[in-house]
Amino acid sequence: FQAEDGIRDHCVTGVQTCALPIYSGTRAIGRGGAFVVGADDLSAQYFNPAALDHIDRPTIQVSTWAANQYILFDRADEEASGLTFDPVENESPPIIEPNGGFATKLGGIHPALKNTTFAIGLYTPTAPYLTYPDEGAQRYSLTNALVWQVYAGPSVAQRITPWLTVGAGLQYTFLRVEEDLTASMCFGMDAEDTSSCSDPANNEDPKNDIKLSIRAWDPVKMSFNAGFILTPAKWIEIGAAVQPPISYRAPGTLETTFDEDAEITVGSMSLPMSSQVNGNHFVDDDITLLVTVPLIVRAGVQVRPTEKVRIELDGTYTAWSMLSELRVTDLDMHIDGNEDGLIAEGMDVKEDIVFTTGYRDSYSARLGGDVQLTNWALVRAGAHYETSAIPDEYVQVNLVDGPKWGFGAGATFTVAKRLALDVSFAEQFMGTRTISDSKVTQQALFTALSEPDKAVVVPGKVIGNGELSSNTTFVGVGATVYLGANP
Repeated sequence: FQAEDGIRDHCVTGVQTCALPIYSGTRAIGRGGAFVVGADDLSAQYFNPAALDHIDRPTIQVSTWAANQYILFDRADEEASGLTFDPVENESPPIIEPNGGFATKLGGIHPALKNTTFAIGLYTPTAPYLTYPDEGAQRYSLTNALVWQVYAGPSVAQRITPWLTVGAGLQYTFLRVEEDLTASMCFGMDAEDTSSCSDPANNEDPKNDIKLSIRAWDPVKMSFNAGFILTPAKWIEIGAAVQPPISYRAPGTLETTFDEDAEITVGSMSLPMSSQVNGNHFVDDDITLLVTVPLIVRAGVQVRPTEKVRIELDGTYTAWSMLSELRVTDLDMHIDGNEDGLIAEGMDVKEDIVFTTGYRDSYSARLGGDVQLTNWALVRAGAHYETSAIPDEYVQVNLVDGPKWGFGAGATFTVAKRLALDVSFAEQFMGTRTISDSKVTQQALFTALSEPDKAVVVPGKVIGNGELSSNTTFVGVGATVYLGANP
């Protein structure tokens, strides 16, 4: 996040920048995400709009899936300062994601459009809720996060020749962000000496925390995606698609809350915070979050060894490295001081804040396929692997990333002449990462009592060392209604 007149954090949990790699759609989940070429439902709007050509009759589809991410963070104890930490887990319930829409060939409108497929629908990338204890060891990275990112709009696939199909989609998208985390307070006499903020024994008492709450929503952002499929022979298809970067500007609010028992501590001097500032809750209702979703390129090849068997191998590239730095600009935070206190003029934070993300580009491979067992039953399965976009030293609970691998399985049952039902299940694993050289620190609000009007946000103590493990379970269902005869 970048917050103008606010704060910035490393990642939007649940946006594509933090999305889980199986992506979107019940059938795609059952294939392990290998759906760039072989998509045969409305999920093609997300993976590759050219694949809409596989839909051969008017179709209405709805599907939904639940994703539940288990996360365990066991922060490393700090023996030198005598601090020990209890493990924390993600306590949120599964998130429910929707997908659906309508697709049809346009030949009924005019014979010249017989090779044109039109679709309109809504689709969402998968992301979990994240909820951790308010006073847990992870609180300086995150306590709660809920992010909705939705795509909707029309897409068109055009078969130009028997061997070339192209497709494109116009995307209306919105982003809604709700995130809570904690910062720390530290004080000194000299504005040049911020060592109190990185003292290993300092800044762990919850009563000296600053709780931050962000609520923001960008209701309208337009984008697009495009792709193609080559069919050099009946038994093979080759395809690729691109999703360009999307930059959101989300107006919203930032709330800051001090504990009623917070203290100002400098050396041996300790004063109640309540005696120095007026109030403990401050609201800025005019912030802007700037969030960028990076470029994504997908490519794949699908073969048909027999008429009833399809096997697909895909690769995906995500350009994370474009987010090498996060910067807070136009910062203008004022905390009203008590006229009889040491900081009578209040505390003002106006300098830019820069975070080095350490992001690197990620790559994934997906292998999946399906078999038509009978006229009424098709089964599918797949597996995937993705490299980590985050080095160990930058991993934290608000972006649980690492080398990911998993599998999926599913089926489609034609239960009536014009009705098919989909089911899928998938499991994804990240294993356990032991982090001993973390560069993740508290965000510490430092105030020099000699110059309280020049308060700054500086890196506090390191908080990211420990063991972090995660796995995610997906369960999906869907229904497809065919309005036309089976060709």
